[in-house]
Amino acid sequence: MIEAGGGSADDRRTPGGLGARSGPPARISAARLVVVLNLALLVGVGWGYAWWGRRADRLTTELAETRARAERAEREAAAARAGGGAAAGEQQWEVRGVVRAALPELSVLVVTHEDIPGYMPSMTMGFRTAAPEIHESVRVGDAVRFTLRGTPPNVVITAIRAATP
Repeated sequence: MIEAGGGSADDRRTPGGLGARSGPPARISAARLVVVLNLALLVGVGWGYAWWGRRADRLTTELAETRARAERAEREAAAARAGGGAAAGEQQWEVRGVVRAALPELSVLVVTHEDIPGYMPSMTMGFRTAAPEIHESVRVGDAVRFTLRGTPPNVVITAIRAATP
């Protein structure tokens, strides 16, 4: 019997109301599942490609900026080299220290020195010497003042004398 509510009286009496089904839940067909998975894959790949494209643009811009900075630095270094030693970063320091070893065959003096401002803290280390006469003017244990000259880390002792107490 069909009533005004749009369905039979039997339908209204079922536990789920109108159109309720008993039994296992409905399954999606294999074709619909394939379509949904393909759409999800397409959306994921599209978003990934868009993100990668934006990242690639940023990396291209960053690479161009870095290359421009490197070229500018190379031009400045070439100009400094053409301008002479002092402009090329060569520096000079007057340093106090104590001679710990002399290695004339290697042109090296090992010195315990004070801080060298703008270059290194106090320590004991070997410095190359500019001339053999530097080795002849000092002995191990002498307190000295020496002139260190060069472009770090390529520095040499150019002059040395006994330190005044």
